[in-house]
Amino acid sequence: MFKAASSGLGVLLWASLAWQPALASERNALAANLLDQMIKQEGGAYAQRLGSVLPLPMGMDRAGFLQTLKNGWQDQTGRLTVSVPLKVKNWGSGGGHEPWQFKDESVQRYFKQVFNTIRTGMAQKGYQISFSKNDLFHGHIFSFEHDGLKDFGIVFHAKEYPNDAQFVEQNGGKGADSNFSVNDGNYKLRNFVWIASASKVWLVQADRPAMQPLITADWLDPNSDDPVLKMLYTLQLKALTVQDQYFNELGQSLGSVNYFSVDAIKQITGSRVTKDILFF
Repeated sequence: MFKAASSGLGVLLWASLAWQPALASERNALAANLLDQMIKQEGGAYAQRLGSVLPLPMGMDRAGFLQTLKNGWQDQTGRLTVSVPLKVKNWGSGGGHEPWQFKDESVQRYFKQVFNTIRTGMAQKGYQISFSKNDLFHGHIFSFEHDGLKDFGIVFHAKEYPNDAQFVEQNGGKGADSNFSVNDGNYKLRNFVWIASASKVWLVQADRPAMQPLITADWLDPNSDDPVLKMLYTLQLKALTVQDQYFNELGQSLGSVNYFSVDAIKQITGSRVTKDILFF
């Protein structure tokens, strides 16, 4: 929806930008610093860790796990083509690609646990995230390097399709039957980042002023007199979507991961199934 390096992260960028459109490189630096704070400071001022360290797939150490992810995401080996109902495939992120899964079932289970960590971690904080066609069902995968390590991350977006009329129109009718709004108090808690080497998930505080360059497109000028551009900029501020583009540009965009529960599949297809599905 509306997608388009110092410990003093907010002071370094936000104070210097002061409502002026940030360059893409500055936004990339902000994304890199956010990841660095997650890895080295458990999130710093702009992210909170959810849950504990996730156990790696059976029999894998960190190096083996990272290699397995590289094989699947970059080298396109260790994959298994999977049949996904067309409506579900098209609803998911990256619906134009042929769906696949890791051949190793323990890796598939691991990523289901990542989704579950987001839902249960937020529930422990008193907030509801659901596996539904309008809420949490996808994340955007990227590669990046730090401290001499080739790593991977995923930006997850919950509360994807709110029921506000402007957003329903912008999203082609999706969200008309949603049960949440951008005006809800907990709507801002909708962006999450997972980092492979750490095997942890963080909640991103996207509503903080320092994070504003990460939720807006670099080509949108907040001072523009064009009414259409003004409208789009305002909608992006309300949407509070951390733009995966700025993380992708740190390395490589590696597609998406989608998880649909049996209830979400029924919402999309109208048919009841007995198994959930996770695919890339």
